[in-house]
Amino acid sequence: MHHRSGSIDQTLLAARAAREELAAHGNAVLKALVVSAEGTTYLRGGDLDLACAVLADAVRTAAAGDREDLRLRCLATLALAEACRGHLSRAQALADTAERLAAESVAAAERPAATHLAHLWVALERQDLARAQHSLDRARRLPETQDDSLLSAVSWLLRVRLLRDRGDRVGARCALRNPEPPDSWLRGSIAAEAAGVGLDLAGPNDVIRHRTTTASQRVQELLDHAQAEWLAGNVRGGRSWVAKALLLARGERIRRPFRHTPERLQAVIRNDAGLRSLAGWLRPGQTTDPDPADDPAAVFEELSERELDVLRLLATLRTTYEISAELFISVNTVKTHVRNILRKLSVSSRNDAVRRAWDLDLI
Repeated sequence: MHHRSGSIDQTLLAARAAREELAAHGNAVLKALVVSAEGTTYLRGGDLDLACAVLADAVRTAAAGDREDLRLRCLATLALAEACRGHLSRAQALADTAERLAAESVAAAERPAATHLAHLWVALERQDLARAQHSLDRARRLPETQDDSLLSAVSWLLRVRLLRDRGDRVGARCALRNPEPPDSWLRGSIAAEAAGVGLDLAGPNDVIRHRTTTASQRVQELLDHAQAEWLAGNVRGGRSWVAKALLLARGERIRRPFRHTPERLQAVIRNDAGLRSLAGWLRPGQTTDPDPADDPAAVFEELSERELDVLRLLATLRTTYEISAELFISVNTVKTHVRNILRKLSVSSRNDAVRRAWDLDLI
């Protein structure tokens, strides 16, 4: 995972040309090396969606070439890319696979640092700080973490995040005052962490953003909307944005944005019955939900499109009257739809309906 010299655009052009040259002939190992280089370059440039797509192709190509060492490297880099874009469950599974593969044939000192950094990224997003520290220690022991510019920058960024998440603002500020700013999209993430502890590291033209909007960023944007609504005195609007953030974050257990929201917003989540019912998973120890497949109360009747519309609005904590106005239907019609939703989902309350719908991927 090197490619430290040359611009990202030049590297991509060379990789694409090599891939075309090898399309008709050339062995699988050489193809895997080229595709891996292309995917890693996308990762360096912050185009996380393309990085994941290309690196997944590299994993398949390496497997076809019967090169387990190359497949391991591709798996580890793909795990890190998936973690960066917020696909935490997939990142965890890929990193676990890479770790099992490495344990069979690779000495600990030679295992890919990207595996540990992927575990570290996931642990921080889910606020499992003990596991995060363990993964950071393992990554920093590997020379590759220091030798590779991207891995070094990721390690440094995640160390700052860990200090901040533990409440060590002084330690985070000290680390941020002596940065080695990477020439990549990570500069934007580093500037955001600095702002969180009261430092301004971003000049007027200095923030480079992800080319891919990550799940964690989307959750943060929703919470920012909520905060703006509350400051404007729109409590109902603020609650709606928080509900959306909770529902979006729940699938991947993205807890970190909630850890750093203002205390007023955290208090609302704790004290508002509707929001609290959606936020039980925010406790770090709460890692799993019951599998809906194990629930004897299965869904035997499909919801109509209009019932799904009502259900999506219920998920944002809209009242009956608000749903009526938004969908241009009568209050009684809304109530009828809600009764049908509760019956079809085999639940007794609106909050339970939202939770069941999320488990079943209906919303």
